[in-house]
Amino acid sequence: MTDGEKIAYIRSVGNFGSETTDEVLSAFLLKAKDIVLATAYPYGYDEETEFPSKYDIVQCDIAIYHLNKRGAEGETRHTENGIDRTYANADTPSDLLARIVPHCSSIKE
Repeated sequence: MTDGEKIAYIRSVGNFGSETTDEVLSAFLLKAKDIVLATAYPYGYDEETEFPSKYDIVQCDIAIYHLNKRGAEGETRHTENGIDRTYANADTPSDLLARIVPHCSSIKE
């Protein structure tokens, strides 16, 4: 998937208004890319490491998760109009990270 296709995917499954620009979505995709690479390559990776295309949707899902938590990072409890939110931490949930298989070898030196 290209970055444009990922942005289109995020817009189609997320509930983001026109105030969420493509630049904002790109920034969250970049953050999600780093999370995927850090999980897939726990012993490190370099600039030449290609992003595995099998994780394109995982990257989008992580970006959507973090986009949905904007303004509520680290929230421990919030109740309003029958909606109750509690976050144990502000990190990516383990069920999303479990979809990434770590590559267990170190960077060549």
